[in-house]
Amino acid sequence: MGSWENPKLISLNKKNNKDLWEYRDKSKEMKRLIRIYYNVDEENRKIVFLSAHFKKDRKGQERELRTVSQRWKRYKQGSGKNEKF
Repeated sequence: MGSWENPKLISLNKKNNKDLWEYRDKSKEMKRLIRIYYNVDEENRKIVFLSAHFKKDRKGQERELRTVSQRWKRYKQGSGKNEKF
């Protein structure tokens, strides 16, 4: 995948995950890849952290992306108020 010297920011602009971002970095202590999913609420000027997990397998990532999409939809339905997911 390349050098782990710098973390990676990846835009996941797919049909269902519009404007979803992934921060990817490898923990030097644990020697595991961590993925943090977030989105930007421009209207309320907030960064919304939706999920974080350690990479396990492809099915786990797909399940996590579904969860993140659901959380973002619930956040937007709540108009960005301080609601818990």
